[in-house]
Amino acid sequence: MLGERKRRERGEECQGRGSRAQRARQSAPGTNEANERSEAVGCTAVSHILDIWDSISSMSYPTPLLHVPEKSITHAARAVYSPVEGGGLRLARIEQFSRPVFREDGWEVVTDVRAPRATVCDPRPTAAADNLRRAIRRAKQNAFDAIMCNQDMNLFATLTYSPDAVEDKSDYKECYKYLNTFLSNRVQRRGLKYVCAPELTKAGDVHFHMICNAHGVGELALAISPYTGEVLKRHGQKSLYNLVEWKRGFSSAEYITDLENDGSAYDRVAKYIFKYIGKDMNSKVGGRYLLMGGALQRPAYVYADDASEFSTSDAVRYEKRVKIVGDLSYTAQYFI
Repeated sequence: MLGERKRRERGEECQGRGSRAQRARQSAPGTNEANERSEAVGCTAVSHILDIWDSISSMSYPTPLLHVPEKSITHAARAVYSPVEGGGLRLARIEQFSRPVFREDGWEVVTDVRAPRATVCDPRPTAAADNLRRAIRRAKQNAFDAIMCNQDMNLFATLTYSPDAVEDKSDYKECYKYLNTFLSNRVQRRGLKYVCAPELTKAGDVHFHMICNAHGVGELALAISPYTGEVLKRHGQKSLYNLVEWKRGFSSAEYITDLENDGSAYDRVAKYIFKYIGKDMNSKVGGRYLLMGGALQRPAYVYADDASEFSTSDAVRYEKRVKIVGDLSYTAQYFI
């Protein structure tokens, strides 16, 4: 008798919870509006997803959800434009895949949240190596885009660590902790922008190569040789500097372009420096290929179904072709 009474009380409690949940569901802000929006655009196939979202009162969608077929916002080609100093854009490259791969910005694929996700394994023995090469290629492309889109990053610097400043120069976590504090402080206070690649010396010590805007890192002092007392210069031409505020070890820096040069010199020097730091990105150091921060400008994209739709009088500097997997291939024409 006692057990039966407890079961009856538990059933009434569950029923009460269900009623409260239903009332909360009906009174949740935005519920009716979202249902009306879904009916207006004919989204019956995803109405259950909207119902799930709207039942969470902490989530709100001030703008209507627009659903379109994925194929209408996925393309096989795109033109990549980089911003230039003083405003405007210039064509950086045209990319073409053998099938639609590029999805326009601002869209996400909506799937049935209740359906189990299938795990697809690549049976090829070379799959891991291919994935690694693609990850490295993407990291290098992101670094190159960041450099070419931010021509105010006019300083190339190398930061190392002193055994007196850190307990273990080969410990990436310890070295990164000090670097992150240094960079974050200057991003917030001075508008620092940077692209940074970690590297290990032959002895296993951590150091970092960085391209950044000079005013963001603080005071620079001419590097003086301790043996001759003269200013150190790169190849006897460019003066070298030290970052005065870097207190964890040795630093060296040089300007990418001199003030008397025009902007055309930036491309040549930036490519050389990218090639220099790119050799360090063939393996992860501390789980990272690259560190980037600050208010970096990004490329602008224009999409098409075929690269032939883009017309330009610019000369192609070089072309790259990559066979990815199966029938999927990639071609890129570079204009800078």
